[in-house]
Amino acid sequence: MRILSVVALAVALMPLVGPSALCQEPDIRPELQNRSEVAKLLERHYPAELKRAGVEGRTLLWVFIGENGRVQKTLVHESSGYPALDTAAVDVAAEMRFSPAYHLGNATPVWIAVPIEFRKRNRS
Repeated sequence: MRILSVVALAVALMPLVGPSALCQEPDIRPELQNRSEVAKLLERHYPAELKRAGVEGRTLLWVFIGENGRVQKTLVHESSGYPALDTAAVDVAAEMRFSPAYHLGNATPVWIAVPIEFRKRNRS
């Protein structure tokens, strides 16, 4: 079993130590298909009260991607320390769309690690 890590929306393999699932290590890794939409989702789901207060944070999620590339399950692996940011991160991940992972020519489900970061943009 493997977990794939989406860091800055790039995918890399790392050992799975969390949720149990019968997943094959993929030959072809899933890729995020809706990057521009995810950027808008981060802005839309950023809790307004935390954003106004200048609170930023990172939540590390474990996301189960089905054979069709759709998010089927999401677990908070590392909290940002702010429940509202963690909830927003789960909401963003639910709307992510991936290409399917493939193992030996067959679509296969995989767990991926997805860091979600909420950062205030500097205004010039």
